[in-house]
Amino acid sequence: NRNKKSLTLDLSSAEGREVYLRLLPTIDIIVENLRPGAMDRLGLGYETLREVNTRLIYCAISGYGRLSSHRGKYADRPAFDTAVQATGGLMSVTGQRDGPPLPTLTGFADVYTGVQAAFGVLAAVQGRSRTGHGSFVDASMYDAVASLLERELMLYEFTGEKRVRGVDRYAPLGSLETSDGYVALIIPTDEMWRRMCVAIGREDLYRHPDLSSVTLRAENFEQLIRPAADHRGFRSGWGVARTGPGRARGPTWCSTFQHRACRRARYRRWTICTNASISSRAACSSPSATRTRGSDE
Repeated sequence: NRNKKSLTLDLSSAEGREVYLRLLPTIDIIVENLRPGAMDRLGLGYETLREVNTRLIYCAISGYGRLSSHRGKYADRPAFDTAVQATGGLMSVTGQRDGPPLPTLTGFADVYTGVQAAFGVLAAVQGRSRTGHGSFVDASMYDAVASLLERELMLYEFTGEKRVRGVDRYAPLGSLETSDGYVALIIPTDEMWRRMCVAIGREDLYRHPDLSSVTLRAENFEQLIRPAADHRGFRSGWGVARTGPGRARGPTWCSTFQHRACRRARYRRWTICTNASISSRAACSSPSATRTRGSDE
């Protein structure tokens, strides 16, 4: 919330609501994520506010959607990130095959719903520039999480196959343990597989009958590839050193706390340091998803 003027209002009080309504004619966009129906009960819902400000864009973020034309039985339920990761299907494909469904520790449902809400608001701004009227933006955490499963949904629609947690049938992928950590990789082509075999010193695997196609390699990743590649005396940088750019390796493992010291983050000017009066440490910005010319100025 840097670079913003802040005002705290108690909307449960008559005074707070009076100030809110006095500001309404000057308000461009409202974003709220209160429990469904809370703003309506306060007399501050979209239908009421639009009568005062017809250009108002009102974005409501909720677990399962607010639009009356798209209400399901969960519409009035409160929602938290982990619960929506479950109902949205993300947990069904996170974790190992023999283990329980797992939530991501990063709040994907919270964060990605915010991204989708921002897209919706920007679309509404464009619409208003043409029509002169505002609109209601309905941002649902469930919708956002379910949309992340595009591969799983497409696979089921075309083949009837259900994605198995911890397994990819169409390309060998995963993390391999090295002498000082892990390296993540995906091997989707025959040429990448050949380079992988050379990199780990196991050229014999390239001719192995159970690894002769990308689907067979995906199927036998745990049984044949991992035992052959794990450790092998390599350090976590072996993928870059031995296979070169664009070859059979992914980025080396990076823990959350390592981002501040990561060269990739520095190259992308991922962080900016400020004099933070509320902390003895410098504050760092969140990364921008895009860069434009002049954005660093």
